[in-house]
Amino acid sequence: MAWKSSSAYQSMSLEARRIYDETRYRAGLREYTKHLRKADGLHDRASDIVRDRLWKQGDDYCWENFYPGSRVRIPPIQACAKCRAYGYHSREASESRCFIGCVDCVRENGWCWGEFLRPSQHGIPDPNPDTPSDWIKIPCNGIREGHDAEMTNLEVILMLLNEVWDTHPDHDPPKWRDFFNKAPNHLHMVVCESLALWTSPDIMQDWDMEPGHYMVFQTLYSAWTEEQTYGGEYEVEDTDTSLQPRELFPETESDDRDRDTRRQLCREGQALLDNGEEFNEEKYRQLCNLFMKIHQG
Repeated sequence: MAWKSSSAYQSMSLEARRIYDETRYRAGLREYTKHLRKADGLHDRASDIVRDRLWKQGDDYCWENFYPGSRVRIPPIQACAKCRAYGYHSREASESRCFIGCVDCVRENGWCWGEFLRPSQHGIPDPNPDTPSDWIKIPCNGIREGHDAEMTNLEVILMLLNEVWDTHPDHDPPKWRDFFNKAPNHLHMVVCESLALWTSPDIMQDWDMEPGHYMVFQTLYSAWTEEQTYGGEYEVEDTDTSLQPRELFPETESDDRDRDTRRQLCREGQALLDNGEEFNEEKYRQLCNLFMKIHQG
């Protein structure tokens, strides 16, 4: 290792070298742990990403093979009715576990759910399961009521932006700190990157939120949901090795009505933009309502 060949290192006492080595090894472990917990994609489901990485670290970190004494901790089933109804559960022996809780419980838990024990590492004392600092929390976005999958980062961003705007009158826009104080840490830079602001949350937190910021995320969400519904859906036929488009939804009369409704809503949105008047807060609200109707339709 390069640092051990330096003259400064060679001049240290044995105890000083041991402490210095351990400091370097712990820094490396922190960097690797930071990578394991990283979930900074706009459409990432945080705990899903981390679980996938943990599985590759060995059987002791596999959630599907969870057992008492493994290197992951998963909360037992909660008393929360939403967790029981919509959370992701598994029963092991005589105890049921909640792998992903509802968004309210996850939020109350600091946007984390479950934890994993750091591995044994050269140059560092072995982890102690009874030492809280040796356990590392797993980021999580939670599951919304009525859904069966963890929320994506983008869905959490939109949910929190709605909450922030709903508590401020139009003449008094919120600051970005109002959002960052609510949002999990793994979303902070996602917001900066998505808005192409070329700065950090520490700087951005003092800025006013602009109505157009919300629209950026709403547009990204509409494009993503459309892509999930109509794009990239293929299946392989048994009698033909070529990829064939899968018909997701058979055409019906109601589909025709829905298509006409969407087109009418799009025309209304275009009319709002083309009427020559100033784009103000009221227009922004009306456009957001149209986007929501199109999405829910």
